[in-house]
Amino acid sequence: MAEPFLDVRSQLLQALKGSGTFDDLKTQVRCYLLAEIRSIGPAKAQPQPPRELPLVQRAASSLVLRHLRASGCAYSLSVFSSESGLGGVPLEPHDICDILRLPRSALAPAPTVAGGEGDSELVRALGAVGRLLPSGRESTATQTGGGSSPEELESRLRAVDRGLEASLLRAAEGAEPAAELEGRLLRYQREADARAAAQVAAEVARVRQVELAQVRLSEAAKARAEVQRVVAQQQEWHAAQLARFKAQEAAAAEAARQREAAFERSLLRAGLRELAESQRRELAAESERLSRERALIDERAHELAAREAQGDLARERRDGEAAYQHRLLALQRDEAAAREQLALARQERDRGAQTLARAALAREEEVATLKAEAGLLHSRCKALRSRAGAGEAMREEESRASLQRSALEVGEQRAAAREAQEAASQAVRKAREQTRRVAEEHQRQLRVAEEYQQQLAATHAQLEESLAAVRRAEDGAAALEAALVDERQRASHLLNETEALRREVAVATGGPPAAPRAPPLPAPSAVPSAPPRFTPSWRPAAAGCGRGGGYETAAQPPAPPPAEPAALRPPAGGGGTEYTPGSDLFSEAFESSAAKLRELDVRNASLQRQCRTFLAGSSSALLGVTPGAEAEEEEARVEREARRAAQEREREARAAETRRLAETSRFAQATASASAAISTLEGASDDSADISVAAATDESDSGGGGW
Repeated sequence: MAEPFLDVRSQLLQALKGSGTFDDLKTQVRCYLLAEIRSIGPAKAQPQPPRELPLVQRAASSLVLRHLRASGCAYSLSVFSSESGLGGVPLEPHDICDILRLPRSALAPAPTVAGGEGDSELVRALGAVGRLLPSGRESTATQTGGGSSPEELESRLRAVDRGLEASLLRAAEGAEPAAELEGRLLRYQREADARAAAQVAAEVARVRQVELAQVRLSEAAKARAEVQRVVAQQQEWHAAQLARFKAQEAAAAEAARQREAAFERSLLRAGLRELAESQRRELAAESERLSRERALIDERAHELAAREAQGDLARERRDGEAAYQHRLLALQRDEAAAREQLALARQERDRGAQTLARAALAREEEVATLKAEAGLLHSRCKALRSRAGAGEAMREEESRASLQRSALEVGEQRAAAREAQEAASQAVRKAREQTRRVAEEHQRQLRVAEEYQQQLAATHAQLEESLAAVRRAEDGAAALEAALVDERQRASHLLNETEALRREVAVATGGPPAAPRAPPLPAPSAVPSAPPRFTPSWRPAAAGCGRGGGYETAAQPPAPPPAEPAALRPPAGGGGTEYTPGSDLFSEAFESSAAKLRELDVRNASLQRQCRTFLAGSSSALLGVTPGAEAEEEEARVEREARRAAQEREREARAAETRRLAETSRFAQATASASAAISTLEGASDDSADISVAAATDESDSGGGGW
């Protein structure tokens, strides 16, 4: 169980890494953790309202963004583009040149080098700025004279400030039209996006209202036609199979849904835990590495600053010492000259005190000049030391600026992580919306299946009613058969009594008992539609002439049933099974019961006719009168009535059989149509689900990835 889970987890991790989702999730979790850690701290920052970026800052951010894109730093680019406020769309190179007051040739595309990559716009802009700046080498001359006063220096500094302020104002005034133009472009882009979204929504609504409605109507018509064609063959089997399949499908779907949901939840939890743990470890390692690198950079910066200051001081000291040695050599030469002059003065002491006084004054002047030069050298040394301190202050400012840049990069990373989190949440919402729509489509298909099932249930109820009517007809036939049995018993009893009365009359008259005459029957060709009947022949029973005696009835076998009428047979190729008489037990039993009814009717009519004949013969024998034409007419009338009654019963039985066969045929056709309709409905459900998914996919593609 653990190995498939590990395989699935590794496949999921590879898929996330291949699509870039893994890096996005890492960035999101990293920024979320940093935000949480910073929010827990004592100095919780207050949210700053969004502010409009100045054009100079936008131009600088655009240069950095283009530089990161040209350097292939995708991660830093994603962080910086989200936190810089540009929205991933940097300014054009000519706009950047206009804002920063650079020549447009400075950002012209440079030819690629052998490695396949050229310099970015940032590198070319820095090179252009370096070329525009004056050279760092200057020739300075030293003049011994009085320095500038502090008031003059202050006035010069104010003039420089005024010039800078005026240049900044000119730059801001030149940037206003560009900002206004950019605002108009943004508004036009928003309006165009809104119009495109409205058009896409209208098109999707039209497709849903017209085309999907037509597809549903055509599919419903086809399904109804199939249901009406097939329902007559497979209804009973379909009802059992449908219930069983529905239960199995519901159970399987529910179990699969639960297993899938549990599996997805477990995978998601495991993936998130592993992702959070790995990102936590990476964040810790990266924070340690950044702290070490920051410490090394600070140490190297201090060392470089100290080395530069020491080098400057050493150079200034060497220059001062060289100047001092030069002045000292000059002083030594002057002293040598003075000594020579003193020697000359001593030699020429006689020349006078005035020459000595002039030489002493010249010496004193030279000493004062040397002292002044020594003071100037000392002040220059102090100025050099102050310049070295200013360089160290500039390096400290640079270090503070680098710290601010690192803080800005961290903020950009946090904003990029926030945007990645929002994108992930939007993707989750889209997935949920798509799942909800698929579930709604499935529910709609289930409702359509339930409607078809209700229609099948109604058809089944109608067929049950038809079967109940057929059963009632069978019960009526059984009751009629029982009534005929009772009538036969009564006729037999009456015949027995008549025979006994006849024997008594014969005994009373003293003659032998006369054999009963059979009534005249019409020829078979006279009445072609008459039912089959028995031709009884009467003879005395072997028991003699007692009251318990009787007559035996010799009957001919009944004629075969008539052929099945063409109206009862279903048409060839009608989708149902062709009905043939005697093809099932029900038809055979019905035919046998009809034959028995006809036989009983014929026998009852014969018995009644024989009773009337016997009574007429008995009364004629008693009165000495022979039965004439009236008796024969009466017998013929009774026989015609019996035949007519038998024909009516046979027609009713055949009509009931025809109705039963028609109901059975319709029931079989409805069953077969239902089975075919189920398969068609399943195919139509799959097609409609495919149509819905395709429509949702087209809508998501045309709507820019949103539902």
